[in-house]
Amino acid sequence: MCAMTKACLTASSLFLIPFSACAQWQSLNGGVDSFVRTFEVSPDSSSLLIGGNFKYVRQGGDSLLAAGLARWDGTTWSVADLAPPHPDSVPSLPRYVLSILELTDTIITSHGATNWPNQPQLNVAVLLTNGSWQPFGQPDLMLDFRMINERIFVGGEASVAFGTYMPGVREWKNGTLTQLPGSPWQSNVDVFGFAYWNGQYYFGGADNGEIGSYNIHAYDGDSTWSAVGGGMSSGWLRAVAGFGDSLYVGGYFFPGGNNLSTHIQLFDGTQWQPFFPQVEYIGQVWDIQVYQGALYVSGIYHFVGESTWYGLLRYDGQDLCAIGGPMPSGDNGKMAFFQDNLYMALAGSFPSLDFQWIGHLPLAGLIPDTCITITQSGISELEVEQLGVYPNPAEDQCNVMLSPASALMDLRVYDQLGRRVQVDPRKTLNGFTFRTDGLATGLYTVIASTGEGNFSGRFIKR
Repeated sequence: MCAMTKACLTASSLFLIPFSACAQWQSLNGGVDSFVRTFEVSPDSSSLLIGGNFKYVRQGGDSLLAAGLARWDGTTWSVADLAPPHPDSVPSLPRYVLSILELTDTIITSHGATNWPNQPQLNVAVLLTNGSWQPFGQPDLMLDFRMINERIFVGGEASVAFGTYMPGVREWKNGTLTQLPGSPWQSNVDVFGFAYWNGQYYFGGADNGEIGSYNIHAYDGDSTWSAVGGGMSSGWLRAVAGFGDSLYVGGYFFPGGNNLSTHIQLFDGTQWQPFFPQVEYIGQVWDIQVYQGALYVSGIYHFVGESTWYGLLRYDGQDLCAIGGPMPSGDNGKMAFFQDNLYMALAGSFPSLDFQWIGHLPLAGLIPDTCITITQSGISELEVEQLGVYPNPAEDQCNVMLSPASALMDLRVYDQLGRRVQVDPRKTLNGFTFRTDGLATGLYTVIASTGEGNFSGRFIKR
């Protein structure tokens, strides 16, 4: 593994800048005053609903009473359509909003409070319609909502809702919460991970393996359930996402039994596999999501052989990249993608966003802090800036040179979001050349493979 200079580039400059400037976290107009727990993009994608423990959101120098739920449109906060309570009715601790489902004319939330606002009937789960909050099902414990393929699945901790015993996962349709056909659960379980991959729905959490699949189950969408490689071992799953030829799961678990790596691993369709050995997670994985052709993981980790702690990992099928800068104190939480920004719950002590509890990371133009290329041989190398890439900026054609040129074996080009773009490079006496007239304007990363390792450089297409 090669050493890497702690430096990054911006689209407007090709000069190296201090590593501390690589992280590009930005404020949400002052943020909130306590923990953020969950996100939900509105049906029309015009705003982001944010839930948590907070009582206020900051609007410049002012504060809006949010009581754990507020809307962000990319520039400003709003609570006007969320029927905020009168200040006198808000208890000293706000409602802990832990899950949100927003439909065209309805918002459903589940929370940790048993009396909100000072109304016992609004217990654990509530529904906002026609400008007022109403009870939703009177569940015995909190619910977790997830929409997949236009179907609304409901998990969480609850086993009773709408007066009916329904442990595990339910489905909300036609105004009714119903048990899924063939449901394997007979006793109370926790379900907080939802995914659709290779024609199957996957539900993960913490249970006793009633069909021989501890903590995770597969469902064909009709009535057939199946085990997932014998399931997991001790611990619980918090996040599930399908990416490429594997299903990735994360949470809080340690190696042993079917747990093959700490806090995260993958299922290849037949059996469990450990996560990439070049990465070691040292804190629970909070979230795993796929966005624009890449897998994003929120959880504290470090590269093996390196001591820096990071909180965000991006994997595009070829490269494992640390993004968002170091997070030495475990500042990460749930994620959301909105307006091509990555939003994440942060600790109150997060540098440069002190006591704001949330931030967003622009993905356009983002340069990773460190990347590891996963080669076909399974050997990884940290990429270093040693390629000659010219002309820069490029218009119609770009040339890549590394001495000796005969060592160059392969060349790949990635856009600002880490997606590989097709350029059909042609080998020359001096290296590679490829056309750029079909590329969009922006910053690109070039990675060349040799018999000794991988090298990278960057160019701007104008």
